[in-house]
Amino acid sequence: MVEDYKPRVKSRSSRKTKSHINNLLRFFIWMTLCVSITMMILCAMIYVSTTEVFHVKSIHIEKTPHLKEGEALSMLNLEEGDNIFSWDMRLAKQRLEAHPWVKAVRISRRFIPASVDVEIKEYIPIACVIIGDKRYLVSEEGKVFASAPKDFDGLVIKGVERTAFGTEEVKVLLQEGINIVRLLEGRGYLVKDISLGMGGKTEIRLCNGICMEFWDDISISKVDRALAIMKKVSPRDGMIIDLSFDDKVILRFEGRGA
Repeated sequence: MVEDYKPRVKSRSSRKTKSHINNLLRFFIWMTLCVSITMMILCAMIYVSTTEVFHVKSIHIEKTPHLKEGEALSMLNLEEGDNIFSWDMRLAKQRLEAHPWVKAVRISRRFIPASVDVEIKEYIPIACVIIGDKRYLVSEEGKVFASAPKDFDGLVIKGVERTAFGTEEVKVLLQEGINIVRLLEGRGYLVKDISLGMGGKTEIRLCNGICMEFWDDISISKVDRALAIMKKVSPRDGMIIDLSFDDKVILRFEGRGA
């Protein structure tokens, strides 16, 4: 009976020991996998960055009238022999789009063989707007995009104030003026210039010497009314067609009354 009260020596459970060993094995297995994957990634990166397979073999840039190939290539910041993966295509596209003549850019690249194709669409100048003592080109969308050359002989738009330059209101006015020009030229009348005056006054001067005068509103219906009158009345140089009213049209000559 005395032996029943002797202190017992506790021994480790065999189940806990096995569990601990399994956890260690799992840790070493995952660590080995992570190291192996890391090494594989490093090797792949070294291969991609050094192998000639991914060196650029050709760069094709679509020719445009104003953005020259050399200038476009400089903006791409890419040369034949450069690694295609180390090139920042997004940044190159942003640099090209920042050029005043560029309307849109499309860049496509292939990895095998490594090559780059660049398509550039430029603005089409349809008019010249005079602001102060400077001249700017206007696109068919009404966007002022670049300085106008001195020899520009197309449509001229005058009277845009410096303070309003670049505003949405001016863009709308330019777009409306261009739409009217298209309408008139579609009917066989060439437009010489458009003058945006004070208080909403707008004058459209034709190449035949006729001037259309509007106040506040330039509408296609008023232009149609002016064209109908010109068919009935023989137009003469210096004639002004006043379209300021909705219910009547006033004809007068420069320096004379109606």
